[in-house]
Amino acid sequence: TNQPTNQPTNQERRKKKNFGVGTMSKRVVRKKQSFKGLTNFIKELRACESKEDEQEAVNKEMANIRKKFTKHSNKKHTLPSYQKRKYICKIMYMFMLGYDVEAVNFVYMEAVKLCASDSFVDKQVGYIALGVLLTDSHSLIPLVIQRMQTDLNSRNSFVQGLPLTAIANIGSREMAETLTPIIVKMLLAPDSASIIRKKSALSLLQLYRKFPYLSTPDQWLTKLELLLKEHDVGLLCSVLSLILFFTQSDDRDAYAIFVDPIIQILKRIVLEKGYSRDYLYFKVPCPWLQVKLYRFLRSYPMPTSPASREALIQVLKHVITHTNTRGQSVNQRNAKNCVLFEALSLVCHLESDEVHSRGEGAAIMKQAAHVLGKFMSSKEANVRYLTLEGMYNLVTSAPNSVPLVARHLDTVIMAIRDPDISIRRRALDLLFGMCDLENSKRVVAELMGFLQESAYDVENNSFHDELVIKIAILAERYISDGAWYIESILRLITLAGDTISDALWHRVVRVVTNNEDQQAHGARVSFRALQHPNWNEVTVKIGGYLLGEFGHLIADDVATGPEQQFYALHSKFPFCSAPTQALLLSTYIKFSNLYPEELADVVGEVFLQYQNSHDTEIQQRASEYWNLSEYEDAELISKVLYQMPKFPERKRLDAQSTGRSEDTTEGGDYYEDDDDDDEEESSEFSERYRSPAPAAAASPSPAPSPAAQAPAPVAMATPVTGMMMPTQPMMPMQPDLTPALQPMDTPSLVRDPADSQYFRDLSLASEGVLYEDRYLQVGVKSQFQKAAGRYMLYYGNVSGQTLSGFSVSFSPVPYLAAQVGQVKPALQPDEQTQQLINLLCETAYNDTPTLKVSFTLNGTPVQLSFRLPVVPTKFCQPDPITPALFFHKWKQIVAPRQVYVAMFQGLASKPVDLAHITNVLTNGYNLSMVPGVDANPNNLVAAGLFHTERNQAQLTCLVRLETHSAANFYRISLRTDHYHLTAALASLIISQLGQISTIQVAPN
Repeated sequence: TNQPTNQPTNQERRKKKNFGVGTMSKRVVRKKQSFKGLTNFIKELRACESKEDEQEAVNKEMANIRKKFTKHSNKKHTLPSYQKRKYICKIMYMFMLGYDVEAVNFVYMEAVKLCASDSFVDKQVGYIALGVLLTDSHSLIPLVIQRMQTDLNSRNSFVQGLPLTAIANIGSREMAETLTPIIVKMLLAPDSASIIRKKSALSLLQLYRKFPYLSTPDQWLTKLELLLKEHDVGLLCSVLSLILFFTQSDDRDAYAIFVDPIIQILKRIVLEKGYSRDYLYFKVPCPWLQVKLYRFLRSYPMPTSPASREALIQVLKHVITHTNTRGQSVNQRNAKNCVLFEALSLVCHLESDEVHSRGEGAAIMKQAAHVLGKFMSSKEANVRYLTLEGMYNLVTSAPNSVPLVARHLDTVIMAIRDPDISIRRRALDLLFGMCDLENSKRVVAELMGFLQESAYDVENNSFHDELVIKIAILAERYISDGAWYIESILRLITLAGDTISDALWHRVVRVVTNNEDQQAHGARVSFRALQHPNWNEVTVKIGGYLLGEFGHLIADDVATGPEQQFYALHSKFPFCSAPTQALLLSTYIKFSNLYPEELADVVGEVFLQYQNSHDTEIQQRASEYWNLSEYEDAELISKVLYQMPKFPERKRLDAQSTGRSEDTTEGGDYYEDDDDDDEEESSEFSERYRSPAPAAAASPSPAPSPAAQAPAPVAMATPVTGMMMPTQPMMPMQPDLTPALQPMDTPSLVRDPADSQYFRDLSLASEGVLYEDRYLQVGVKSQFQKAAGRYMLYYGNVSGQTLSGFSVSFSPVPYLAAQVGQVKPALQPDEQTQQLINLLCETAYNDTPTLKVSFTLNGTPVQLSFRLPVVPTKFCQPDPITPALFFHKWKQIVAPRQVYVAMFQGLASKPVDLAHITNVLTNGYNLSMVPGVDANPNNLVAAGLFHTERNQAQLTCLVRLETHSAANFYRISLRTDHYHLTAALASLIISQLGQISTIQVAPN
């Protein structure tokens, strides 16, 4: 008989075994979870032979999951946590395959329940599910935030790490605003585990990337510096990623305090070998950390501290001289190369520093050039590409390094024929940068030979065009022999085809016309070019002009007689466009006058033939030239058809005359006029513009004084609309706004006395003069729509002399994306070039981009700097709201940095004028007046919306301006959704109405 026993059953044993697993004690369950059902489901999906079979399996599984959770929805029959985790993992897998999981939308709440469990395994699956499935706009975000707050405050570091990972993946606005202070506290807390501080730094990085306005590192910079003293490499990598983001997005100078600690980290890793062996990657210590450290240092000049400078030089010298990648594995070579090339990039950056360019810095530069030379012949395409790019950076940042790089000219010339198009581009850039007077003829010849070899490479038209442009620039930049220049350009035109810009053949004609000793040679070379089987229309244009003007100089030769010249041109006449045909008719009438016996009858027949042409220009020319040839007064005809005079020193050439549109890139009107430069240099120019040293990296000279004597203003034609933009007289400058806004800890928009008046005028207007002196005039036209805008800049040469080496660099600001067009590298007297700049406002910003213009006048380098008036109000639109809504929004904005209150004295020359103030706020700063808010009619209230591209956000701007006419006094109150907007709007309004020195900032 079966006797009762006290032995536990198998079910009781399992319950006892699992008892306590769900409680979170100091230990963490480490038992590996294996979901057999999930594994079988994945195998089933992979075995499906068609999309329909997979869809059917997914639908079947979703129905089963929905049935399971529905059946156990009451409290008495709950689904075991193991089953919940398994089914949620299945749903995540289906979601990652691209299937819609809304049919099982209860999974979000179930995931939240798992996060609230005491079991670590449940929390782990729950947070993973939230990070994968939840969007940043889901209705459960507030509930999730509450759960995350609880777990972030846990004393268990494993529990704290789970919500940090989910926060980085979800990153909603509410989550960022609520949890950022907690995460910052966890990052800076000295008692936090290293893994938690690392996760905190990465979570903050993700949140700040999405919501930069929440970034307030200035409040904890000193504590952040303490983290750089940690020896945990993983933590340092995470913190460096966060710091690099700050340096790219905020005030870069504020993070200069990290330069010395970062140099000490490099010294500890590279020289002292102070690192754990766990971070030795293929015998390279901490390569990812080293790369970040070098990239940070590239944002700053050479440190001023002697100890830090010496340590940095020793680190760079050690990396450059002790890196050997021969005979090693691919992974080891890649790790060493990444560190080496980052170090070389830092050397190129520091080479522009005047202090670094002497002593040991110069020695490192020589070592860098030597190391790069050894990599030129590497078999790996990536290494060759990086080498060429490194050499180009070295040449552009340190012009005195050109002789060092020029030693490898043969290798660079070989790279121009590399099968990889990216390597060919870098080699072309390097050849262009390292070309000088000594090697110019060889470089041009080699590039010309490569152009001939690649003439039929239709797959790389853009590279072909770039090659043609650079050959033309180099041929003219180093024009020491007129005959060589003419032959080179005509050969280039023959090889390049009809893609050549008209500005090139105009330039050739100008050089030949203005140099009598080259006229016969130019005519002979152009005649020879017409005999080439690969002639093109540009060749015909040059031949038509030069033979018509100077063909008589070679007419005595039997091979180049009058008839040979005429038939060389007329054989191409039917195949040319109407403008070219019109030019040839002008050449024919000159032939008829110069050689009446040989060509008068033949030319007359041509005129008669084209008197009925469908083209009105050709018809008119043929008729007039026919009548002119029949005119009996030979002396008058000779005067009319006399040789064209030399081109004047001042010649206007704009985008319309060259046939290029305003948005042309590098192939626009780019040709210099070195041989036309005036040798005389005024003493005033020498005093005002001469740089202290001839180095290209010298500091910019100050802008010329507004009171300096200037010639009569030149009206700058606008090819887009045909409107004229007359110059305006310089007005008195206003003081700086920076001291007044210092309590707000944000920079002012009006800060430079040299350009503040033009800047303030253009902050209100869409077009006008941006800069003007006796040598250069810069006009601007702008257009904005919501978060996008565009500027068209017009640079006019009013000096009466050639401005060679003309270039414009654009220094962007954070959160303002820019696409910048090219300019011509030389401006003739009274010549104009254009530059198109497209802008996109990502989010609120508090600075304006800077334009740096560089050119050379009679061998003297000139550098000018002025700011582009892209003030934040350009991206504003009026917000016609009611007084009630105004008060509602006003009360919602209470953050200290978003509120600004100040009093200031009005300008003595401008008494309180409500109409003028209203015009400034509405037409100038794109705000809308809100009547009925203030009972005092002398007070004004305005509102606007600031548009951003990121998430298509619209930030509110509210302004209240109280006026006192008798005392000419103002009180301004500002509230916006972003502290950058508050500072910028205060700066702009006060700069238009008041005396900056009288500002009294009221406490918030």
